[in-house]
Amino acid sequence: MKDSSAARTFLFNILLILTLVVIYLLFFPKKSYIKAKYEEFNPKAEETFNSNINSMKVASTKYFIDKKESKVTLKKLIDNNLITELKDSNEDTCDTKSYVEKKDDGLLINRECKDK
Repeated sequence: MKDSSAARTFLFNILLILTLVVIYLLFFPKKSYIKAKYEEFNPKAEETFNSNINSMKVASTKYFIDKKESKVTLKKLIDNNLITELKDSNEDTCDTKSYVEKKDDGLLINRECKDK
């Protein structure tokens, strides 16, 4: 009788410990998750992103006034001296295939950089 009671107590303790470990893993995220979430809401990245979008908007508006095209790449804007090369929040140069497209209801800006 004592053996089965001790075995039940042992199994109960093991199940309790396993349950607590699972709960801990569910409710307390890993450092990599926290770091990824921080980078996602990094204010410097947001500021750089918005600055790049604004620069592309201003430069493309000047370009579209002179040219009758409906789409312009970042490379064309740089070649026409309307904008300097764009950098992301990590100081990496943005892809010159980024583009601005003129639509009926405004501009579609596609900025391709490593950070976002």
